[in-house]
Amino acid sequence: HNNFTNGSFSEGGAVRIGDGGLVVTDSTLSGNFTTGFSSDGGAIYADTGAGVAVINSTLSGNRTSGDSADGGAVYMFSGDFGIFFSTLSGNRISGDSTEGGGAIAFKTSGYITIASSTLSDNHVEGTSSHGGGAIFTDDAEVRIAQSTITNNTAGIAGGIGFNADSSGESLAVINSIVAGNQALINPDFTAPGNAPGSSTRALLVISSLIGNNQGTTLVADANATFSNTHQSASFVGSNGAPIDPLLAPLADNGGRNLTHALLPGSRAIDHGENALAISPSTRFSLPLPYPNDQRLDPFIRIFNSVVDMGAFEAQPLSITGDVATLTGTTGRDLIVYRLSNRLLRINGLGYVLPANINDVQINGSGNEDTLNLIGTPDAETAVTGRGMLQVENDATHSGFDITGRNLEVIILDGQGGSDTVTFNDTAGDDKFFARPTNGFMIDTGGQFETDAFGFQMTGVFTTGNDLAKFFDAPGGGNDTLTARPTVATIQGTGFLHTAQNFDVLVASSRNGSDVANVFGTTGNDAFTGRAGIAVLSGTGFNYQLDGYATINANGLGGTDLVRFIGGPGNDSLTANPTSAKFLTGGFTLNTTSFERLIGIAGTGANDVAILNDSAGNDIFAGTVSTGELAGAGFFERTLNFDVIRVRGVNGGTNRRVLNNIAFTVIEEGTWV
Repeated sequence: HNNFTNGSFSEGGAVRIGDGGLVVTDSTLSGNFTTGFSSDGGAIYADTGAGVAVINSTLSGNRTSGDSADGGAVYMFSGDFGIFFSTLSGNRISGDSTEGGGAIAFKTSGYITIASSTLSDNHVEGTSSHGGGAIFTDDAEVRIAQSTITNNTAGIAGGIGFNADSSGESLAVINSIVAGNQALINPDFTAPGNAPGSSTRALLVISSLIGNNQGTTLVADANATFSNTHQSASFVGSNGAPIDPLLAPLADNGGRNLTHALLPGSRAIDHGENALAISPSTRFSLPLPYPNDQRLDPFIRIFNSVVDMGAFEAQPLSITGDVATLTGTTGRDLIVYRLSNRLLRINGLGYVLPANINDVQINGSGNEDTLNLIGTPDAETAVTGRGMLQVENDATHSGFDITGRNLEVIILDGQGGSDTVTFNDTAGDDKFFARPTNGFMIDTGGQFETDAFGFQMTGVFTTGNDLAKFFDAPGGGNDTLTARPTVATIQGTGFLHTAQNFDVLVASSRNGSDVANVFGTTGNDAFTGRAGIAVLSGTGFNYQLDGYATINANGLGGTDLVRFIGGPGNDSLTANPTSAKFLTGGFTLNTTSFERLIGIAGTGANDVAILNDSAGNDIFAGTVSTGELAGAGFFERTLNFDVIRVRGVNGGTNRRVLNNIAFTVIEEGTWV
């Protein structure tokens, strides 16, 4: 890095080799340069018969500045040169009277193999140069496969330049992009001369995109349908109508080296040939994996059944630094992300995310998309809303670790740990159902749904007519429901769920001896209870309770009404001026701060009501099957009770009026 040589015939700004071999792997050679006459190879100089391979590396910002100095990054006199899964960018030569090669210059005979690599933004700037903004060679055989050569410049042959003297040079371009290069003559490349013993150019282009055919014998073909001995299945533009490959700027798209992403609508997408998406013929004995594009794992080489042209394969996953982004298709997608092994799948296609990824962003895009997030034994915290998800599972990382949007169905699987999730409603009517180990929120239109398993859940409502429904634990555990008009919780062994700002709460108890504590408002509320069923309602709220063994209801204020309804067994009512207890069918109903009471006995043979007076002056009236006790601030009515015990023991002057009663009255204290 930042090495240089200075002086005439001072070759190789970073490395100079004779007739030996050099393998550059997982490396960066940057900012190296040579100065002086004929000082070739800004970064690497290799002499006669050498072998050089560059694998998963970057050569950038290297240069030569002397006259007749070639190869801004690499100069080889002869031998074998291979570039695999690498990027050569920003290299240049600026001296006059050069042969060229802004990135690579290859003097005489040999082999150049470029596979799954990017050559971009390399330049030949001096005057009286042959050109070749990216590559120049006199006599080499050049093979380019699954690579992108773009945005290079020279006076002649902006991309690839040949000394086309029919002395053995040749060019094969397979599943690649050579487009968007610039030159006054032959913008993308100058074709090699004729093959030995032939009257035709030694040129072969298969399943590739060539932006401009000037300087070649290729036939312009915007539809990739033309075929002859030089070209087949290739998009070929002309000088008058060049083809834009639609490439994004050179950027970090994942992997070790910068690449050009394919933009939507690029003709290169899904137009390569799968059978040719393999390691090209090479003289190197190197392990060259081809299941991946230039970026290597986790990026696959063939997505959507047909390989793309160029070094980059357009696919749902992109990675920039520590951020991984998965973008769904326009169809219905099934996305699964397992946090424990960082395995991210979309429609069966799997990616194992690199260990450095700490921000995963998932965009379902269009249609009806489902995300299944599988957690870890550690604690996860999740927030969901209308098609969105935010998850925090790494306390060492600032911000959310996983985010999602445009997701119609979200499934959260906690897998242990203290996991919590907050469901946020939509603008319409929504439903939140919570069981001890699972629950969900869904809008009534069925457009959005979130399911959670193994999470402590909170459902938050803001607008619409919203329903929350709680279920108790199976197996006989004793659970507790607490409900207020703005918040309700259900708690049992190992779980706690909450609903906020709901309009209707339905709570069901089917196991154990569960207790419900419910509260009204300072306004006028009404409570109705019978064996196993109770309703408390008021302005803006409604509780419906089913199966709770004990219910404690508090009216809090206002002029509140309670109704008790008995059953076929013997019912028991004990009523004080603002509180009461009703026993029916094995269930207990307790009320506090209810000013009005109506108790209706069932069909039992011994239904008993005990009515206690206040400290003031009260009156009890009995007619046929009805008994009423009233005083300052309270009123109690009983119907169909067999026995009514009226207790005037708290003070005041108590009166009673009896008229043709059909029940037994037992008086305690003083009644007049």
